[in-house]
Amino acid sequence: MAFETLLKIFQIIKNRNFTNIPPNIKLGKEVGIGNDVTLDNFADGALISIGDYSVITNGTKILVHDASSRLRIGMTYVAPVNIGKRVFIGYYSIILPGVSIGDDAIIGAGSVVTKDVEKGTVVAGVPAKIISSTEALDKKRIEMSANVDVFDYLTYDKKHPIDAEKINELVDSARRNGYFFIK
Repeated sequence: MAFETLLKIFQIIKNRNFTNIPPNIKLGKEVGIGNDVTLDNFADGALISIGDYSVITNGTKILVHDASSRLRIGMTYVAPVNIGKRVFIGYYSIILPGVSIGDDAIIGAGSVVTKDVEKGTVVAGVPAKIISSTEALDKKRIEMSANVDVFDYLTYDKKHPIDAEKINELVDSARRNGYFFIK
């Protein structure tokens, strides 16, 4: 078994995730892949590239082939998908064949990405459209965090026991302010 394949398996186990990772997919360092993610297995995943520190959340589908015309024209459209570094793809998004997503982009939950996404861009919708830049979103969230509770992630994540008191603290904050942040 190749060293790269072992690394992929350890990454899956570390993430407690049993999504099928095709053997020839190009994964960068510390890529997070959620549960029930579909990574198109065409050519054993060789047409999918995901950059360092990117996060692909639950239910996302990344496709490199489209067989919708096969019965009529006898051919299937096939094109690679390239995902840059530090990209965040929200729950149940669909990335269609031939799409490139630039570094530091954010794809909103439930989006269908039919065209390339420029680096540092936030897109969402069906089809996905530009919402803002990641820089503008980050600035807005930093400003928002100045007036609400900010909790420590290690105290409230699923890997550590969370008791009723901690849950109540989070719920009370959300009810009082409408939202909170975890760092």
